[in-house]
Amino acid sequence: MQMIERARVILAIVALCGASSMSIALAEEAAFLDAQALIAGWRAHYGGIDRMHFRLSERVIDDGQSKGSPLKLEDLVRFHTAEMTVDKATKRFHLRYSRKEGGLDEPLNAYECAFDGEATRQYWGDGPRRRGTVAPGLRGNPGITERTIEQYLLNFTVGYKQEDGKYKWVALMDHLSDLTESGDLRVVVEDNLETVANEVCHAIEVAYEGKPTYRLWFAHAKGMLPMKYQSFSVDGDILKEMVVIETAKAETDTGITWYPSKANLTQRVGEYDDSGNHVTGPLTYQLEVFEFTPNVEVDESTFQFEFPAGTEVRDEVRGVEYTVTGK
Repeated sequence: MQMIERARVILAIVALCGASSMSIALAEEAAFLDAQALIAGWRAHYGGIDRMHFRLSERVIDDGQSKGSPLKLEDLVRFHTAEMTVDKATKRFHLRYSRKEGGLDEPLNAYECAFDGEATRQYWGDGPRRRGTVAPGLRGNPGITERTIEQYLLNFTVGYKQEDGKYKWVALMDHLSDLTESGDLRVVVEDNLETVANEVCHAIEVAYEGKPTYRLWFAHAKGMLPMKYQSFSVDGDILKEMVVIETAKAETDTGITWYPSKANLTQRVGEYDDSGNHVTGPLTYQLEVFEFTPNVEVDESTFQFEFPAGTEVRDEVRGVEYTVTGK
């Protein structure tokens, strides 16, 4: 316990001094943090982000074809850009999405969707005509875009089987916290600090029966920002790997939150080939985050928008259909 308390004091000192003044001596002493202390440090900065606003793009930079991947991936979304504000507590959100460069500013190439707590408005501008709907309750699936940033911050949920054979869905870091207290798993904080994108990081390995399940790297001087993450199959193959290339910071009234401004995510994906065989191959995305505000202030107008002129709207709430006038 004395070692853990000592490490926590060191962590506070390093946070006050900043990344540039982190000495080698402090870095070596910081390695004494245990897994629970590292997870607690992460949770203090990222676990409580219930509202956020971001603007980002994600593109496929390697589909494995140059390495002889068996995947065809003709229908793969190879690029998208999105702007989103989400309030996880109330499930309200406002999403703008496009598959074209600059498409967010072009009504004919954009998709927009918002849930204000009572009704969902959806707009499609990337088809033969502009269409819109207003429907009661929560509709659509903004989750794919929300998870884009959450998976890089390790703030997503995972499922695991319970004793009754059913799956339970929990936040990844809560799951890891539980694993560190389980006698069936080996959870080790590496003795030596490692460097990812010039950031001094703690490395954790979670293993089952001597085989790695997860490996994680947390930037000590940047609020335990996840800098690298790997998950493994039972055969020891890497199923997913995230590596941060560049970082940026968001400054709010509650302090500084670091986030990945550029990062790569490689994961194995599967499909059925022409013979009906299931094949897998690597797929690499590159994320770029242009704006990120944690715990952003919101009001009622945040989750509303007006349909562009010419939109053919079907309003299920009022039971009417109309075309928006104007130019």
